[in-house]
Parts: sequence; C-alpha cells; structure tokens
Amino acid sequence: MSWRDLDHDDVVAAASQVESDRFGVSLARVTVGRRAVGGDETWRRLTLHCGRPEDVLVVRWPSALVGCSAVLAASGRVVLPADTLTYWDTAAADLAAQPVAPDAPRVVRADQVDPTELHAAVADVFTGYVNHYAANPLLDPALALEGYVDWVARTLHAQPDAGAVLVDGDRVLGFGTWTLEPGDHSEFLLGGMRAEARGRGWYALLLVETARAALAAGVPTVLISTQGSNVGVQRAWARLGLRPRADFTTAHLVRPGLLPG
Repeated sequence: MSWRDLDHDDVVAAASQVESDRFGVSLARVTVGRRAVGGDETWRRLTLHCGRPEDVLVVRWPSALVGCSAVLAASGRVVLPADTLTYWDTAAADLAAQPVAPDAPRVVRADQVDPTELHAAVADVFTGYVNHYAANPLLDPALALEGYVDWVARTLHAQPDAGAVLVDGDRVLGFGTWTLEPGDHSEFLLGGMRAEARGRGWYALLLVETARAALAAGVPTVLISTQGSNVGVQRAWARLGLRPRADFTTAHLVRPGLLPG
C-alpha cells in the first residue's frame, strides 16, 4: 500500500480483484486515512465498511486511532491482528549526498537485465519475509511471495526507469522500485538485497538512487515503509538520516466459519 492510499482524512474501501484472484478468497481493503479524526463519524463509517460481503477485509488505520480496534471487535467477524506499517522520510537532497560503499555493484535499469534473473532475485529477497498476509491461514504464503514478484515485474515493466537494479555481471544482487508524486515526494516501494550481498553497505545505494531520481524530477522528499518488526532495516534508515513519520496498524477481518478449526 502506497502513501497516496493513506494520506487522506476519510474511511474508504474497495474490493481487491488482484488479491482475490491470487488467493482464491474474496478480499477487500478498508483504509482509515492518516488525517482521519477519531470519533462517532469515523467509527460509523468504519462500521459500515466492515459490513462488506467479502471473505477477508484487510483493514489498516493510523495506530494512534486505538478506538478502531473496538469497531473491528464488534463487527461479528474474526479479527486477526496482522502487522504495523511504519513510514520514514528524509529530504531527497540529504539522502542523495550520503556516501556509498566504494565497491558497490553496478547500477542498471530493469530493462537491462534478464527478467528471469530479476524475478529470481525478488523471490530470494522475500522468501520467508513476514507481512500481514502471514497472519491469515486462508492465504498461502507461497502465493503472497508470488505477489511480490508480480508487483516488481508489473512496476518495472510499465516504467523501467522507476527503479534501480544492482548487478555483478549477469547476476542481480539487489533491486528497488519507486514512484514519484510531482512536487511532493518519491516513495521507495519495494526492494532489498540477496543474502549474499547483505552486510556490505550496498543497500544504501538503492535509497540513494531513489533520492537522485527524486531530485531529477524536482521532488523534495523521499518516503519509505516497512513492517514495524523489521528493525534491522529501520536501523539502516536511521544511519542514513531518515526519521519516523507515521505508523499504521493492520488487521484481517475474516467471515465467520472460514478459518480452519
């Protein structure tokens, strides 16, 4: 979920056909915007959306709006606490000026590498990665991984210059994708390093490339997010000068009778 989906003051919901097709259960997303205010109107709108017919509702709200939990508990569905999503940001100019390891791999565009090799790298990076899908036994982890591979492929196929790939010869060692919101921010969406390339300081180059793209487009800020439990990468962000900006809580609401047991 991107920042643009969270940066509002409303409670919104929409069916997710892509995820429904992938997992074989009907699924919708319900989002309370980061600028929403706690109170009767917000709780009423959230209650309304929790009455949707889909098998699974993925609900995300600003963590400070703790009253959302009571609305979910009263929905009549099974509530599965899933994860927290934390956002960090920094000035693009500051990030672009960060030093990178002198032995860092070569940076290329996605259309300069073998798609099969890129897909393999994405699968390597995200195998075993804990995300909100892992909270729900109805959702196959292998299909969740397939979703990450598909997301990267669709993003970089549509816009090869909206990402950076780190390579050693023909081997992809790391990758990152981003979006640009003109005049506002660039968001690093998905990326990481293969295990063999971690601990070398090379991951920082992916963020620096994001900042360079932001500056080239006249965008002043870089945003990035991860699960709250992913402490290691947040420590890396802190070393690069990023700061926490926002935090969201996620839960799955499952129609009664669907969960095993």
